[in-house]
This record gives sequence, C-alpha cells and structure tokens, in this order.
Amino acid sequence: MSSDGTLTSGPSPLRRPFKGRIIQVMDALDYGDAVSNQALALDRLLLKLGYDSVIASRWVHEKVLARRIDIDELEPEDRDVVIFHFSGYSAHAWARVKQWRCTRICLYHNITPH
Repeated sequence: MSSDGTLTSGPSPLRRPFKGRIIQVMDALDYGDAVSNQALALDRLLLKLGYDSVIASRWVHEKVLARRIDIDELEPEDRDVVIFHFSGYSAHAWARVKQWRCTRICLYHNITPH
C-alpha cells in the first residue's frame, strides 16, 4: 500500500521465484516402466515450466542416460526440493534421501508391500 492509501502491485509472497532445483530420486531410471515414464514426464514438464530439474538414480537404462545423474554424486542444497519415488524398498536411495536437509516429498506408487 502506498502512502496515499492506494494498493500497489508488488511481488506476492506466494509467487517468489524458486531458486533451487527439483530433484527426482529413484533406485532405477529404466526405459518403458510406469514409474520411470512418470518421472521422465514430470521432468519434461518441470523443464518446460522453467525449473531446474534433474533425475538421480543408482541404476539407469542406456536409453534414458542423458536425463539422469548418479545418486551418489548428488549433494542437494537446503533450497532444493527432492521428490523420492517410492516404488519398492530401496535401502540405498532411502539412506541418501533421509540424510539431506532440503525439502523432501515422497511419491508413493501404489505398490502394496508384502
């Protein structure tokens, strides 16, 4: 609000520019399975919207290697957001995700554990 009482437009606290990366983490980025297809589609959407997006995994199929980094080389910053694709138990990926201090989201892929 200006000194004369009129409303002024300014940056909304809800529309602050996001400065971090959006990192999808999964045990394996494969070619053609549903979980990997969803991660790749989300990655394309995030990139199209202008976000810094990357997929990190332990294993990768050579056909999707270009969109992936190794999970063991990843060091997220506090401002990053990690989306952990839980599609089965992965001790290695979960151990990495739970040690990071950034915002973490678990995306459960509706696979009922035994």
